[in-house]
Parts: sequence; C-alpha cells; structure tokens
Amino acid sequence: MMTKTFATGCTEVVIEPSQRDTGAYFVAAIRFKLGDTWRTVLKGEEGREFDTSLGSVNAVLLHSARNDRGDWQISLSGKHPDGAWDATETITIFAGQPMVRREKTFRFLTPCEGAVASSFFVLDGEDIRYTFPLRTYDTRFKDTPAIRADVNWALPLPFHVWHGDGWVAIYGLDKRQSQGTLDYQPPARHQAARLGVYYPDAVAQPEDMAQQMYRLPLSPSTAQFEAGESVSLVEVIAFSPLAPGEEPLLRGEKLAAEILLADAPARIGVKAVADGIADFYPRCELWRPNAFGEGHGWFSNMWVFTQGGEPRNTGFMSGYFDLGWGEGIAVEIVTALTRHWRRTGRTDLLTYVDEITRNMARFRRSGDDEGAAAYYDRSNGQAFFDFNGHDHIWTHSLGHIGAQLIQAYIDNPAYPRPEIRAEWLKVAASCAAFLAQQQRENGDVPDLLDRDNHDINTTNRRAAARAVICGLWTALAQITNKRSYLDRALRLAHAVAPEIEAYTFNNQMIDAQTAPCAVTDGESAFYVLEGLVPLYEATKDEMVLHLCERAAAFGISWIYFFDVPRAYRGIARGGQVCRMPDFPLLFPGGTAKGVEPLLRLSKATGDRFYEQMAGEMVVFISNYQIDQPDKPWHGGIVHAMDQSAGKHWGPGKLGQVDSGMSTGNSLAALEYWLLTSHIA
Repeated sequence: MMTKTFATGCTEVVIEPSQRDTGAYFVAAIRFKLGDTWRTVLKGEEGREFDTSLGSVNAVLLHSARNDRGDWQISLSGKHPDGAWDATETITIFAGQPMVRREKTFRFLTPCEGAVASSFFVLDGEDIRYTFPLRTYDTRFKDTPAIRADVNWALPLPFHVWHGDGWVAIYGLDKRQSQGTLDYQPPARHQAARLGVYYPDAVAQPEDMAQQMYRLPLSPSTAQFEAGESVSLVEVIAFSPLAPGEEPLLRGEKLAAEILLADAPARIGVKAVADGIADFYPRCELWRPNAFGEGHGWFSNMWVFTQGGEPRNTGFMSGYFDLGWGEGIAVEIVTALTRHWRRTGRTDLLTYVDEITRNMARFRRSGDDEGAAAYYDRSNGQAFFDFNGHDHIWTHSLGHIGAQLIQAYIDNPAYPRPEIRAEWLKVAASCAAFLAQQQRENGDVPDLLDRDNHDINTTNRRAAARAVICGLWTALAQITNKRSYLDRALRLAHAVAPEIEAYTFNNQMIDAQTAPCAVTDGESAFYVLEGLVPLYEATKDEMVLHLCERAAAFGISWIYFFDVPRAYRGIARGGQVCRMPDFPLLFPGGTAKGVEPLLRLSKATGDRFYEQMAGEMVVFISNYQIDQPDKPWHGGIVHAMDQSAGKHWGPGKLGQVDSGMSTGNSLAALEYWLLTSHIA
C-alpha cells in the first residue's frame, strides 16, 4: 500500500498506510497552501484514527470519490479488536476553500464506561501562538497547561485557534450537529502538543456559589454508554492567510462564523421586545419616589428570588440605588429611556430620567470641587459608596458614568427640558476633569482611589476597562474644542495598550475586588471599545484601530456561537459569558454592552462582521425577555443564567431581575439597533 494524497487547489489530506497493521490507514497530515508553499498544520498519529479510552485503532477501509464541484469525500471505518465498539468517518475536502470536514461516529456494542476522542499533533515554532477561548490567549504551546472544557460551563467558541507568520488556523466542532468539546494536551517528552475534540462534553458542576467562587470549572472525564448508543463528532479544520497587521483571532472568529453562524438566527420582533422593556419600568415596583427624601426618586437595583422563595425588592442585596456600577446602574437607564423616547415619542418615561438627573449631584463625593468631582456608584439612601460598600472610586466606573451622560447629551439635542440635558454635560465634564487630575505623566490613570485619591489597587491586575475614559475625553474635546482632552485620550490609549495586546482584561467586575486570582470578563473588552471606538472615529489613528480590533476579538470570543440545552429557552447563541474562572454565566448585560461599540466599529471600518455579531447579540437579548404577566418584573430581562444547571442567577440561584445592568443595558442596546435602521 502507498501513501495517498487527496488535494484541491488549496488543501491536501495525506493518508498513510499503517506500518504495523496490514490493510490499515490513518490520516497522517493536513496541509494548506500559503502563497506558493504547502504548510502542514496538523499531523495524525498511527494507531489513533479511531480513539477511545477503551482502546484505539487505525482505519481498515478506505473509499474515495470526487464530486462535480471538485470536493473529495473519503470514507474510513474501524472496529475495536475486542468488539467494544465500531466506528466510521467521512472526510470532505472542499474545492477552492481551505477547509476540511471530518465526521466520525462511534457505536458502542456493549455497555461500558469510557470516552471518545479525535486529535492531531500541532507543529510548533517560535512564531506560533495559541488560543483556547476563555482559558488562554496567544500563548506558546509549551506554556499552556492541559485544558478540557465543559461546553456549558463554558465553551462559547468551540475552536482551537493558532497562528503564525501570515496565517491562522482553527480546529474544532460544528456544534450545530456535533457532540463533543475541545481538548488540549501540552507537549510531552518527544511529542508535540495535541489539539483534539472529546466526548463526554459536559459534567455536573457544583451548584453552590461558594463551591464555585474563584475556582475553575470541572472538566468532563468519562460517561456511561449503553449497547447501541452512538457518539458523533463533526470536526472542522480551516485555514486563512493574514493580511499585514490583521488581527489573527478576529480572522479565526470570522472563519468560525462562516461555519456556525451561516444560517441567520430566528429573529423575534425587536421593537416589541424594546416596547415591552419600556413598559417594565412603570410596572416593576422598583421606583422609589422618596429614595433620597420626600420627592427625590430613584430606581431600586433589583428584585431577588424571582424564580423561587419569597420575592423581595428591599433588603438582602436589593433596595440599593445605583448611579454607576451595580444592578440598578442609572446612567444606563437614562440612555435606554431617552433612546426609547427618540424612537417612539413616548414622554411619560422621561419623568424617571428627569428625577434621576436632578438627584445625580447627591452621588458627588463630598469635598470635591463641583467642576472636577468623583461620583460614587451606589447608595442606600443615606450614605454613598462603591458597589462593595467602601469609600472608593473605581476610575473605569466613573469614566463610564461620564461617557454615558455625555453621549446622552450629544444624542438628545431636542430633549424637552434643556436644563436636564445641561446637567448631563455638567456631570460628565466634572467626571472628565477629575479623571484628568488623576492622569499620570505616562498617560495612565489609577484603577481604584481612596478618599485621598491614592491608588489602592495593590495587585498587578489592572482594569483595562479604564480605557472607557478615552470615550468621555474624546466626546468632551469635540463639544468644547479642547484639543487637550483628545491628547489625554490618546495618551491613555497608549498606556492601556500593553494590557489589550496581552488580552489581559481583568478587574472590571467590581464585585470580585477581593479575588485571590485574576478575574477576567468579556464585558471588559466592550468597556474598552466604548472608549476606543469614539477615539478612532475622531482621530483615525491606526494604533487605536489595532487596539479596537484586539479588544473586539477578545470580546467576541466570549460570545456563544451555538445553543446549549439548559440555557434560558435553550438559547445561548449570541450571548456573552460573564466571567472566568468561576462564573461563566450567560449574561445579557455584558452582551448588551457590546452592541453599540460593535455597530459603530462596523460603520467606521466598513467591516460587516462586527455588525453581524451585534445582530447575533440583539437576537439573544430579545430572547431573554421575561414573560410572566402576573409578576411586576414582567418584560424585564433575565439578569444572568447558569446554563450548566439551568438556573437563574441570583441569591441561591433563585433568580433576580434588575433595573439597570441587564434590563436597562438591553433596552439601550435594542434601541440603538433600531435607531440605526436595523431590522426590527
């Protein structure tokens, strides 16, 4: 028997005869053409064409044919020597497209406990960098520990992504049809790293929050199989050259989208969802007309125990009043309700906007100058503090407060009460001036300030989300014609650049302040985009664009490209994972945060992929609207979902519905989508 090479113009699959089993074969290599050179990106291993924990074998049958399009189809089969299972596979090599598809089916013939897998060795080099979404980004194979993900908790982008000089490759699963998860095994003695897929793909995770806090999810190991039970793995390997300066992960995501997102998601009426969220506000019983004394109203942060126990909207995590970071984040409510007014002409909800605006000054830190002040995130009606109850100022949250308010000022020139609109600019300018006072000679700003404006972040885990301040400063420069603010924004972008380049998006989640480890989240990348996209729009600076692309690639890698069964209504596609390592929930609030900056980045660059992903996110958000007509939270948005256990996030995983973080953010995102002439 001889080596068989099946080739199209851009792809080769090499199948070699076994050196030890007569009449047997295995896939020895997969190659793609880069310019005039063939590059081997994956290598197979003799004896593991069909691989299980019960034993592995080569293929014993080989049939090949080419269709009218020029696609190759190659069929192989194999059987466990002791009769535990048999297996088949079909390999498709696409003509004119650098992509290989391999469909394997294992059929168990006797009851057993075990696992099935499929894998390749990956060739290494000094320039090769590897990404396993959520777990490691742009690392060397030798520096990456073994990883096997639970697809529910979490594997939003089911592809290994690795790249070298001028190219990127992806290998993973077509989760529209396939079982399985990703598996990575680091280099061992005399062996290269191994990229693979694996089944079982999920495992029962601890459901108690205390058992999950700051810990990595459990990894799948083995499963019980009955006689006659089958497992199918549908693998895809794709390859692309990179243009000079092109972001590799972003190109890899585009390849994945061409596979997994080729069919548009089933849309529901976005206008109807947005109108339903707007109706939530007068119904939700979270408005406190006397929050800060007679006639001084604000929205309470949330309902808790909405899916079990006794629902309550005061006490035990509820009953707080948030201007900034918190479940009731009021600046997002202002953005949402003013956008809804602009689209519909509905004015009754502006009463809430006006009252919130009149009371914003209460959050200004005492002793600060009115023209350059810090503003607290949260209050209980008497005292003011950050989300954790401390006398601290988080600069990324303060920058976000200012950025939202100045955007409201820009977007609403015809607001019915000019004095309210003027207050948005006044508070935003005060935040901007205060943050300018904190800017260091190197252009950076601190993360976390005490009462004396000392930086008290003593860890080396910086909050890349502070780049949101760039958006505030950029907008203020445009309104006031003060070039100095634009210069400040560029200097801050340069200061944050090393973190963005290294994909270190830590510490945006203020509730993880005391974590003993790095807590990373995809929403942080969207905070960065909220700051850097306006800066790019204003300057067309190529360095800023590169950082936008890098942040977008990171944020998108946290978006589910497929559905999982225990998500809310079975829908995960388009939803962002909350944070790692401990709570990779599906989080509508973080999802919503990305819609506007991705749409603006799409418009600024002409790259429709950002718009496509924003559309996926809009559909996800729309499906997470709560339909409980007999409850005051009807029409609100699920705060977050434990899609592994099928439980709503909240105390005891018994549910919570907020006024701002997910509900307000979602309305703001949907209204932006509608106001920019997208599908309703």
